[in-house]
Amino acid sequence: MARGETRARARTSRPRPDFGAAPCDDPPQREPGVYRRPVDSSLIRSVGYDLPSSVLEIEFVEGGRLYVYLDVPLSVYSRLMAAASIGNFFNESIRDVYSYQEIN
Repeated sequence: MARGETRARARTSRPRPDFGAAPCDDPPQREPGVYRRPVDSSLIRSVGYDLPSSVLEIEFVEGGRLYVYLDVPLSVYSRLMAAASIGNFFNESIRDVYSYQEIN
């Protein structure tokens, strides 16, 4: 390699999960989700974000239900985590904006 040249780095990314809209009898098998951080909220127990797939995982306090929100920009995740009220930010900026899937 000549001086000043840089070697191109191959980008590898995990394939995006397929969350088809059609309901199914058997829940899809999935790899373990992203690490979720516990948050101080009466609505949300924990939040995780997968940068390569732009998937936001949210575990709710009530019932412990887990949802993934698709195509969420990193900036939205960052603003969620920095919000004075995580529950309010979620309700105003994520809940009715991004496609989601409940994970069993």
